[in-house]
Amino acid sequence: TSLTVDGNVGIGNTSPVTKLDIHHNPTSLANNTGGGEVVKFGSGTLTAGKLYFLYSITWTEVDANSVGSGAECLLGIALGSDPSTDGVLIRGFFDAHSYLSNFSAGKAVYISNTTTGGMDTTRPSGSGDFVRIVGYCTTTSNVIYFNPSSTWVEL
Repeated sequence: TSLTVDGNVGIGNTSPVTKLDIHHNPTSLANNTGGGEVVKFGSGTLTAGKLYFLYSITWTEVDANSVGSGAECLLGIALGSDPSTDGVLIRGFFDAHSYLSNFSAGKAVYISNTTTGGMDTTRPSGSGDFVRIVGYCTTTSNVIYFNPSSTWVEL
């Protein structure tokens, strides 16, 4: 962390040019780990690396085959088995080693319609599916920038 004379703060950056200047380097993440904005609320037994939606107070695995399963809800990636202890990533970088199909640098990442709790770079296309972009593949294998859109469309 660095602070300039004019009050700019840098995180991962020794020469900040704006009030808060954050530089990320997610190249050293281990499989199924990540960091960024993490919440520690809700209930449920989770699996690290899977994608969940918050409905009422319970984190539930997403499924793009059903609009009721995450289309309009807060999304997150489990960082462990207990949301109140391990947390749920709601925005940041994540090494989606186990639950991302078809990683390809630069491509959009969608909620999977074939693997519950999974992600895919092929958008859902079946009748009744919904499409919601949850992030983008980086240039580091399996690492995504997780920043779920609130916009979705039912097919």
